[in-house]
Amino acid sequence: MYFYSKQGFPGNEMATITEIRYLQNHVMLEISNGEKINIPVESAGILKLARGAEIGADEYGLLKDESERYSCWRKSLDYLSVRARSNTEMERYLKRKGYSGEIINQTINRLSGHGYLNDHEFASAYVRGRMKRKAVGRDYLMRELIKKGVKKEVADGAIRDAGADRPDEQRIYELAKKKYDSIREKPNPGSKLYYYLRQRGFSMRDIKPVVKRLLKEGGADPDEADGLEGSDE
Repeated sequence: MYFYSKQGFPGNEMATITEIRYLQNHVMLEISNGEKINIPVESAGILKLARGAEIGADEYGLLKDESERYSCWRKSLDYLSVRARSNTEMERYLKRKGYSGEIINQTINRLSGHGYLNDHEFASAYVRGRMKRKAVGRDYLMRELIKKGVKKEVADGAIRDAGADRPDEQRIYELAKKKYDSIREKPNPGSKLYYYLRQRGFSMRDIKPVVKRLLKEGGADPDEADGLEGSDE
């Protein structure tokens, strides 16, 4: 069995804990190889660490695991402090930070157990927040949530719960009118408006009456909307 550190001194040697500092949220251990290891306060009590204690490979490995687990937990809380996250967003973030798969899974389970991670609540909050800004349709919301790692059935439930599967025609009209006013003098404004609204995630059923209304108000043939491509089937 070998003892090693980031600085490297392989061998079946022992190392000594030269200093123990109790800080606000953790305990910092200084090891005789020059390494500093941060672990949670509760772990220090359980492990009964003491200054001058010798540690071998098993103890060192345990301390390193505790240090990584603590660091991963703190990073996850910092990431959540900015905004709510999906499980997949958290997993991707912690992987980018270099934590092991086992530690990441333990951290995500712990976050979920505390209620800090909940994909349905995350998706519902995202949909409600998005709907307060510029109007978007169900398909747009679904694409965004899936990109964030939310499962389709969870995303679909959140969209339904928020009423985003039944868009307000007046809000679509207000969004469409701004676009139409900028393209009404261009060729095929109805088609251009249709593709714009599709990109915003609205269905053909929701788009057609709005396009007809704007074409009529603009003095164009509203029947142009009947020839628009696309289907909700």
